[in-house]
Amino acid sequence: MDTGPIYVQTKYAIQPNTTAGALLSGLALLGPAAIEQTLIAIGNGTKPVSQAHDQATLAPKLTKTEAQINWATSAVEVVNRILGFSPNPGAITKFRGEVLRITRAKRSELTLPIGQISLNESSVLVGTAVNSVELLEVTPAGKKAMSAAAWANGARFAAGELLE
Repeated sequence: MDTGPIYVQTKYAIQPNTTAGALLSGLALLGPAAIEQTLIAIGNGTKPVSQAHDQATLAPKLTKTEAQINWATSAVEVVNRILGFSPNPGAITKFRGEVLRITRAKRSELTLPIGQISLNESSVLVGTAVNSVELLEVTPAGKKAMSAAAWANGARFAAGELLE
């Protein structure tokens, strides 16, 4: 947490399906202009502005344990976790005891039991506490990223199987 005075503050609009990696890339593009504005301000003798210390928040480093998906939460929370942990360390779950990394997903209005995986036409759905999540891209243990539909074709899961 840095609560010291600041010269420049820049806003960045985060779109609904922005991953942590895309956010980092977008913010990196803003950095050089902010540094230039700061150097100009310092050169002009501008004094920095104090921040409101009572509004400062901690941002601890994310851990792999936090990347574990909890299917007992809502579909919105699960999708946000997937976005927030993508690309690294990646949101993870287990299928048949093996780690399955989920790299892209979206919310679905369909309802399934918590953690239950289902193939609905070409969509791979997983139940949550509120609605379900449609998996779009996954990375099975020891394999490369692939579409969820391609993974489902190879996995041949049985009715009622769960993601942990």
